[in-house]
Amino acid sequence: MGFSVFENDYNLKNITFSKKLQRICKNSFTNCRSLESVIFPSGLVKIENEVFSYCTSLKKIQLTGFNNSNNTNMKNMFSYCSSLEYLDLSGLDINRDANCMYLCQYCSSLKEARFPVLDHQAIVNAGFMFRECTSLTKTNIDVLDLSHNTNMSNMFSHAT
Repeated sequence: MGFSVFENDYNLKNITFSKKLQRICKNSFTNCRSLESVIFPSGLVKIENEVFSYCTSLKKIQLTGFNNSNNTNMKNMFSYCSSLEYLDLSGLDINRDANCMYLCQYCSSLKEARFPVLDHQAIVNAGFMFRECTSLTKTNIDVLDLSHNTNMSNMFSHAT
């Protein structure tokens, strides 16, 4: 799926991807303010950064069951998704996702975020990851090995 293909599409409400889709490019759904649900295909191998930023009606994301080991950047992937309540990344292989900066910043309704158990140092930038997540009450961030992280500044800035 190409760069910015549905960006600023205010009428898009639901997405069910083809099972053959392997890649979602940067900004594909940025600012799709009516987008409520997304169903990801099992064949997906790469999701680029800023894909769902400013999707203010999106409530739940479950990214599990596919090999995304080619991802290198999750920066701003869900930032400003103000209605997002639940984020499950527990099934992802993020062994190359070095940049998670601003991943969920300003997701003010986010209550729970789940991450995969990692046995390697995958995330080197976690700055502002949950900035302004004022409803966040449950996360398993402790399963991440952040020993090689070079930026954790304001990781939970103004979060609960």
